Amino acid sequence: METKLKYELTNDVVNYILGALNRNQIAGVQQAKDLMTVVELLQSPLNKDEIEKEQYQTLKDKFEKK
Repeated sequence: METKLKYELTNDVVNYILGALNRNQIAGVQQAKDLMTVVELLQSPLNKDEIEKEQYQTLKDKFEKK
């Protein structure tokens, strides 16, 4: 059984890692697949729905106050 590690990363840290991965040169199909898996994980936080709700509410409040 694989032990899962859990981390809390700020948006800045995730963006830094994604930027570093973007500059990394990949050689080989498997490495490219592995990189895409990591990128997808970083772009899909566990609380993605919560973040989207907050963004929606902020946008909604911005336009309803006028």
